[in-house]
Amino acid sequence: MKWITTFLIILSFSGYSQQTSWTYNHPVWYYAYTNVAESGYIKLVDSGDTILQGRTCMKLNATKYSFFITGPNGGMFETNSSYISGVVYNSNDTIFHWNNDHFNVLYVFNPVLNQQWVVFDNTPFLNCNDSSRVQVIATGTEILNNNQFDYYQLTTLAGSGVGIDSKVCNTIGPLGAYFFPTTRNCDSTIIPEFDQIHLICFEDDSIAVNPDNEICEWHLGTEDNQIETFSYYPNPTTGDLLLSAEHEIGDISIIDLFGNCVLRSQTNESFLKIDMTFLANGIYLLKSTKNPSVIYFIQKTN
Repeated sequence: MKWITTFLIILSFSGYSQQTSWTYNHPVWYYAYTNVAESGYIKLVDSGDTILQGRTCMKLNATKYSFFITGPNGGMFETNSSYISGVVYNSNDTIFHWNNDHFNVLYVFNPVLNQQWVVFDNTPFLNCNDSSRVQVIATGTEILNNNQFDYYQLTTLAGSGVGIDSKVCNTIGPLGAYFFPTTRNCDSTIIPEFDQIHLICFEDDSIAVNPDNEICEWHLGTEDNQIETFSYYPNPTTGDLLLSAEHEIGDISIIDLFGNCVLRSQTNESFLKIDMTFLANGIYLLKSTKNPSVIYFIQKTN
């Protein structure tokens, strides 16, 4: 299997570098996402300036790269499509984004605890309120690749049609969510399938950040579209999950449906036993660094 991949090379220094509130020129964000029967990444890029209501704004355009398994023998195909994009501008450490015919506050980089703001309005769907609000519930500092960032934790308030639930760092934005607000559900009778998203890489003219040293960008090669898949059993499992592969398994992550990594394991062998007895019952995603575009669904039961 030939993959075309992109990494960010992180240089380490003895001291910490304090970052500014908003990005320098030419920012690029990479977000990993998972959903039912698919996974991939989203690339958000600065695509130039535009003028709105007399303000010079930055256009941010996103492309979603999706990977699907086509059958039991591991055939795969890749697609790409437009994703949530937007227009933003920075004023006094506040980022505003264009919402249909006006600007809403997106991020405040010097907030106080419990501060709230409307991130989106005119969203009366799935029994949600007309306005979507977020609130600051914690603040602090975060060290990422020897860069120090001020951060705050955002939560989406009940009744909001879209929101942001994540730690938000100066310069780069949210770590555990997408840059722009994403859809929420206010109707308990409906179970929608939303993308689970987290930041994997960020770079601009000043810094490069890759918090977990992950692959930033990958594509199927042109020579072959077959991958080596794992055998994993039993599924559902009450405790032990057994993995086997033709070659070495490498690094394995178990992720819950909120996007949290709940278990990691690594081996250079072609066989691995994972103890899941301490995990709550439910559905989990299994990912491997050997095949970063593929996810496997595991059910934990009693």
